[in-house]
Amino acid sequence: RIPGFKSAPSKYAITVCTGPRCAAKGSREILRAFETILHIRAGQATPDGLISLETQNCFKKCGSAPNVRCGHTIYTSFSPDQAAYLIAKLRDRQPDRNT
Repeated sequence: RIPGFKSAPSKYAITVCTGPRCAAKGSREILRAFETILHIRAGQATPDGLISLETQNCFKKCGSAPNVRCGHTIYTSFSPDQAAYLIAKLRDRQPDRNT
């Protein structure tokens, strides 16, 4: 994967900040939580194309680290426990395909 390039298009891109301050405050654990729940690695998208997972070196929001971005929203002071909630929130936005 080449830094700065999105390798997997999706409807929702989750980006985990991996800058020094975020890394010191647990961004690696957050990234692992997303990878475990979604069964993908950074730079990949879920098989349904709904969610992709990316990393970025810094969001310039170091005072509120660790940070996660989804779309135009930056979630500050994020924890690994919040990963499942964010994913469920994104999946709930999808219309039921069986109706």
